[in-house]
Amino acid sequence: MHKTLSGLLAGAALLLSGTVADLRAESTWNAIKPAIFQDRAIHQSGDMIKLDAPYRTIDDRTIPIAINAQVSDGRSIRSVTLLADDNPMPVIAVLRLANGETRLNFRLNIRLDGTSPIRAVVETSDGALYMTEKLVKTSGQGACASPPVTDLDKITDTIGKMEFADVVTGASASGQTLINRRGRLKITHPNLTGLQMNQVTLQHIPARYIDTLTVWNGEKQLFTIESGITVSENPEIEFDYRLNGSSNLTVVATDTDGTRFKSVLPVGPSS
Repeated sequence: MHKTLSGLLAGAALLLSGTVADLRAESTWNAIKPAIFQDRAIHQSGDMIKLDAPYRTIDDRTIPIAINAQVSDGRSIRSVTLLADDNPMPVIAVLRLANGETRLNFRLNIRLDGTSPIRAVVETSDGALYMTEKLVKTSGQGACASPPVTDLDKITDTIGKMEFADVVTGASASGQTLINRRGRLKITHPNLTGLQMNQVTLQHIPARYIDTLTVWNGEKQLFTIESGITVSENPEIEFDYRLNGSSNLTVVATDTDGTRFKSVLPVGPSS
Protein backbone atom coordinates (compact mmCIF):
# COMPACT_ATOMS: atom_id res chain seq x y z
CA MET A 1 0.00 0.00 0.00
CA HIS A 2 1.95 2.95 -1.30
CA LYS A 3 -0.82 5.56 -1.38
CA THR A 4 -0.91 8.20 1.32
CA LEU A 5 -3.68 7.95 3.88
CA SER A 6 -5.26 11.15 2.57
CA GLY A 7 -5.59 9.51 -0.83
CA LEU A 8 -7.14 6.41 0.69
CA LEU A 9 -9.58 8.49 2.70
CA ALA A 10 -10.55 10.61 -0.28
CA GLY A 11 -11.23 7.53 -2.37
CA ALA A 12 -13.29 5.89 0.35
CA ALA A 13 -15.27 9.09 0.93
CA LEU A 14 -15.98 9.37 -2.79
CA LEU A 15 -17.46 5.89 -2.89
CA LEU A 16 -19.52 6.52 0.22
CA SER A 17 -21.04 9.63 -1.39
CA GLY A 18 -23.19 7.40 -3.60
CA THR A 19 -26.90 6.96 -3.11
CA VAL A 20 -28.39 5.12 -0.16
CA ALA A 21 -29.81 2.63 -2.63
CA ASP A 22 -26.32 1.85 -3.90
CA LEU A 23 -25.06 1.23 -0.38
CA ARG A 24 -28.02 -1.02 0.35
CA ALA A 25 -27.21 -3.06 -2.75
CA GLU A 26 -23.89 -4.19 -1.27
CA SER A 27 -22.24 -4.24 2.10
CA THR A 28 -20.33 -1.20 3.28
CA TRP A 29 -17.15 -3.24 3.24
CA ASN A 30 -17.59 -4.15 -0.42
CA ALA A 31 -18.19 -0.46 -1.12
CA ILE A 32 -15.06 0.85 0.57
CA LYS A 33 -12.62 -2.00 -0.08
CA PRO A 34 -11.78 -1.05 -3.71
CA ALA A 35 -10.85 2.51 -2.70
CA ILE A 36 -8.38 1.24 -0.12
CA PHE A 37 -7.01 -2.02 -1.50
CA GLN A 38 -8.12 -1.87 -5.14
CA ASP A 39 -8.69 -5.40 -6.49
CA ARG A 40 -6.03 -7.08 -4.36
CA ALA A 41 -6.90 -10.41 -2.80
CA ILE A 42 -7.36 -10.37 0.98
CA HIS A 43 -6.97 -13.68 2.79
CA GLN A 44 -8.49 -14.63 6.12
CA SER A 45 -5.74 -14.39 8.72
CA GLY A 46 -6.29 -17.58 10.67
CA ASP A 47 -3.98 -17.52 13.67
CA MET A 48 -1.70 -14.85 12.18
CA ILE A 49 -3.67 -11.90 13.60
CA LYS A 50 -5.49 -11.47 16.88
CA LEU A 51 -7.78 -8.44 17.18
CA ASP A 52 -8.91 -7.53 20.68
CA ALA A 53 -11.90 -5.20 20.92
CA PRO A 54 -14.90 -5.02 23.26
CA TYR A 55 -18.14 -6.68 22.16
CA ARG A 56 -20.02 -3.67 23.60
CA THR A 57 -18.45 -0.32 24.42
CA ILE A 58 -18.46 1.43 27.79
CA ASP A 59 -17.61 4.85 26.34
CA ASP A 60 -17.95 5.29 22.57
CA ARG A 61 -15.41 8.13 22.67
CA THR A 62 -12.50 5.99 23.85
CA ILE A 63 -12.60 2.33 22.85
CA PRO A 64 -9.45 0.22 23.33
CA ILE A 65 -8.41 -1.72 20.23
CA ALA A 66 -5.38 -4.04 20.30
CA ILE A 67 -3.74 -6.05 17.55
CA ASN A 68 -1.26 -8.89 17.90
CA ALA A 69 0.27 -10.27 14.70
CA GLN A 70 3.04 -12.75 14.02
CA VAL A 71 4.60 -14.41 10.96
CA SER A 72 7.08 -17.27 11.20
CA ASP A 73 7.71 -18.37 7.61
CA GLY A 74 10.58 -16.08 6.66
CA ARG A 75 8.36 -13.11 5.82
CA SER A 76 7.96 -9.97 7.91
CA ILE A 77 5.16 -7.51 8.64
CA ARG A 78 5.19 -4.46 6.39
CA SER A 79 2.08 -2.62 7.56
CA VAL A 80 -1.26 -2.88 9.33
CA THR A 81 -4.40 -1.02 8.26
CA LEU A 82 -7.14 -0.62 10.87
CA LEU A 83 -10.67 0.14 9.68
CA ALA A 84 -14.11 0.92 11.09
CA ASP A 85 -16.50 0.23 8.21
CA ASP A 86 -19.36 2.47 9.32
CA ASN A 87 -17.46 5.48 10.64
CA PRO A 88 -17.49 8.72 8.61
CA MET A 89 -13.78 8.13 7.87
CA PRO A 90 -13.44 4.34 7.65
CA VAL A 91 -9.63 4.16 7.75
CA ILE A 92 -8.65 4.44 11.41
CA ALA A 93 -4.90 4.31 10.88
CA VAL A 94 -2.15 2.76 8.80
CA LEU A 95 0.86 1.55 10.81
CA ARG A 96 4.03 1.07 8.75
CA LEU A 97 6.88 -0.84 10.39
CA ALA A 98 10.43 0.19 9.58
CA ASN A 99 12.56 -2.84 10.41
CA GLY A 100 11.13 -6.04 9.00
CA GLU A 101 9.58 -7.17 12.26
CA THR A 102 8.00 -10.62 12.48
CA ARG A 103 5.88 -9.76 15.53
CA LEU A 104 3.64 -6.82 16.33
CA ASN A 105 1.81 -5.80 19.48
CA PHE A 106 -0.04 -2.51 19.20
CA ARG A 107 -2.92 -0.83 20.98
CA LEU A 108 -4.76 2.46 20.57
CA ASN A 109 -8.04 4.09 21.60
CA ILE A 110 -10.64 4.95 18.98
CA ARG A 111 -14.14 6.45 18.80
CA LEU A 112 -17.12 5.11 16.92
CA ASP A 113 -20.19 6.87 15.58
CA GLY A 114 -22.19 3.67 15.94
CA THR A 115 -22.00 -0.10 15.83
CA SER A 116 -19.41 -1.16 13.26
CA PRO A 117 -17.16 -3.98 12.16
CA ILE A 118 -13.53 -3.29 13.08
CA ARG A 119 -10.95 -4.78 10.72
CA ALA A 120 -7.20 -5.29 10.86
CA VAL A 121 -5.49 -5.93 7.52
CA VAL A 122 -1.83 -6.99 7.68
CA GLU A 123 0.44 -6.65 4.67
CA THR A 124 3.45 -8.97 4.71
CA SER A 125 6.81 -8.35 3.07
CA ASP A 126 5.78 -10.24 -0.08
CA GLY A 127 2.76 -7.96 -0.57
CA ALA A 128 0.11 -10.45 0.59
CA LEU A 129 -2.86 -9.16 2.62
CA TYR A 130 -4.49 -10.92 5.57
CA MET A 131 -7.56 -9.76 7.50
CA THR A 132 -9.42 -10.40 10.70
CA GLU A 133 -12.50 -8.56 11.95
CA LYS A 134 -14.73 -8.09 14.96
CA LEU A 135 -18.11 -6.40 15.41
CA VAL A 136 -18.17 -3.70 18.10
CA LYS A 137 -21.57 -2.59 19.40
CA THR A 138 -21.91 0.94 20.73
CA SER A 139 -24.32 2.89 22.92
CA GLY A 140 -25.23 5.16 20.01
CA GLN A 141 -23.54 8.31 21.35
CA GLY A 142 -22.37 9.34 17.90
CA ALA A 143 -18.89 9.85 19.30
CA CYS A 144 -17.42 11.45 16.18
CA ALA A 145 -19.80 14.37 16.76
CA SER A 146 -19.59 14.41 20.58
CA PRO A 147 -18.29 17.71 22.00
CA PRO A 148 -14.56 17.67 22.79
CA VAL A 149 -13.47 17.39 26.41
CA THR A 150 -10.54 19.71 25.73
CA ASP A 151 -11.03 23.40 26.59
CA LEU A 152 -10.38 24.82 23.13
CA ASP A 153 -9.79 28.30 24.56
CA LYS A 154 -6.68 26.96 26.30
CA ILE A 155 -5.52 24.59 23.59
CA THR A 156 -2.26 26.41 22.89
CA ASP A 157 -1.06 25.70 26.43
CA THR A 158 -1.21 21.93 26.09
CA ILE A 159 -1.49 20.79 22.49
CA GLY A 160 1.23 18.40 21.39
CA LYS A 161 2.55 17.58 24.86
CA MET A 162 3.68 13.95 25.13
CA GLU A 163 4.34 11.44 27.90
CA PHE A 164 5.93 7.99 27.68
CA ALA A 165 6.21 5.21 30.25
CA ASP A 166 6.78 1.49 30.29
CA VAL A 167 3.65 -0.56 30.95
CA VAL A 168 4.38 -2.38 34.21
CA THR A 169 1.08 -3.87 35.36
CA GLY A 170 -1.51 -6.34 34.15
CA ALA A 171 -1.52 -8.51 31.07
CA SER A 172 0.23 -5.89 28.97
CA ALA A 173 3.44 -6.49 30.92
CA SER A 174 3.51 -10.25 30.39
CA GLY A 175 6.66 -11.46 28.72
CA GLN A 176 8.58 -8.25 29.32
CA THR A 177 12.30 -8.64 29.92
CA LEU A 178 15.06 -6.16 30.54
CA ILE A 179 15.51 -5.76 26.77
CA ASN A 180 12.01 -6.35 25.38
CA ARG A 181 9.67 -3.66 26.64
CA ARG A 182 6.16 -2.38 26.09
CA GLY A 183 5.58 1.34 26.35
CA ARG A 184 2.59 3.68 26.40
CA LEU A 185 2.69 7.01 24.58
CA LYS A 186 0.17 9.71 25.47
CA ILE A 187 -0.32 12.80 23.32
CA THR A 188 -2.39 15.81 24.30
CA HIS A 189 -4.40 16.79 21.22
CA PRO A 190 -8.15 17.40 20.72
CA ASN A 191 -8.23 15.42 17.45
CA LEU A 192 -11.18 17.49 16.24
CA THR A 193 -13.31 15.63 13.72
CA GLY A 194 -15.02 18.48 11.88
CA LEU A 195 -18.38 16.99 12.93
CA GLN A 196 -18.41 18.46 16.43
CA MET A 197 -20.41 21.56 17.29
CA ASN A 198 -19.49 24.51 19.47
CA GLN A 199 -22.05 24.31 22.27
CA VAL A 200 -22.27 28.12 22.54
CA THR A 201 -22.25 29.29 18.91
CA LEU A 202 -23.81 26.09 17.50
CA GLN A 203 -21.27 26.29 14.66
CA HIS A 204 -19.21 23.31 13.59
CA ILE A 205 -15.66 23.27 14.93
CA PRO A 206 -13.11 22.93 12.10
CA ALA A 207 -11.35 19.59 11.87
CA ARG A 208 -7.87 19.39 13.34
CA TYR A 209 -6.38 15.99 14.06
CA ILE A 210 -3.03 14.22 14.13
CA ASP A 211 -2.35 12.79 10.68
CA THR A 212 1.20 11.44 11.02
CA LEU A 213 3.28 10.09 13.88
CA THR A 214 6.82 8.69 13.67
CA VAL A 215 8.75 7.06 16.51
CA TRP A 216 12.51 6.47 16.71
CA ASN A 217 14.40 4.48 19.33
CA GLY A 218 17.69 6.34 19.32
CA GLU A 219 18.74 6.47 15.66
CA LYS A 220 16.51 3.53 14.70
CA GLN A 221 13.08 4.30 13.31
CA LEU A 222 10.41 1.98 14.72
CA PHE A 223 7.26 2.91 12.82
CA THR A 224 5.13 5.58 11.21
CA ILE A 225 1.38 5.96 11.70
CA GLU A 226 -0.97 7.78 9.34
CA SER A 227 -4.27 8.41 11.10
CA GLY A 228 -7.67 10.06 10.80
CA ILE A 229 -10.59 11.27 12.91
CA THR A 230 -11.46 7.85 14.36
CA VAL A 231 -8.49 7.99 16.74
CA SER A 232 -9.70 9.31 20.09
CA GLU A 233 -9.13 12.73 21.57
CA ASN A 234 -5.82 12.82 23.48
CA PRO A 235 -4.51 9.68 21.77
CA GLU A 236 -2.87 6.83 23.66
CA ILE A 237 -0.92 4.07 21.96
CA GLU A 238 0.97 1.07 23.30
CA PHE A 239 3.74 -0.70 21.38
CA ASP A 240 6.65 -3.05 21.91
CA TYR A 241 10.25 -1.89 21.61
CA ARG A 242 13.71 -3.15 22.52
CA LEU A 243 16.29 -1.41 24.64
CA ASN A 244 19.20 -0.85 22.25
CA GLY A 245 21.57 1.32 24.25
CA SER A 246 19.70 4.54 23.53
CA SER A 247 18.28 6.45 26.46
CA ASN A 248 15.52 8.19 24.51
CA LEU A 249 12.62 7.77 22.13
CA THR A 250 12.06 10.59 19.66
CA VAL A 251 8.47 11.19 18.58
CA VAL A 252 7.48 13.54 15.76
CA ALA A 253 3.82 14.18 14.98
CA THR A 254 2.02 16.49 12.58
CA ASP A 255 -1.61 17.56 12.46
CA THR A 256 -3.90 18.75 9.71
CA ASP A 257 -3.25 22.39 10.61
CA GLY A 258 0.36 21.80 9.56
CA THR A 259 1.69 22.01 13.11
CA ARG A 260 4.70 19.82 13.94
CA PHE A 261 5.23 18.42 17.42
CA LYS A 262 8.47 16.81 18.60
CA SER A 263 9.37 15.23 21.94
CA VAL A 264 12.46 13.39 23.17
CA LEU A 265 11.32 11.00 25.89
CA PRO A 266 13.41 8.83 28.25
CA VAL A 267 13.07 5.04 27.94
CA GLY A 268 13.91 2.04 30.05
CA PRO A 269 12.98 0.77 33.49
CA SER A 270 13.07 4.22 35.06
CA SER A 271 11.17 6.05 32.29
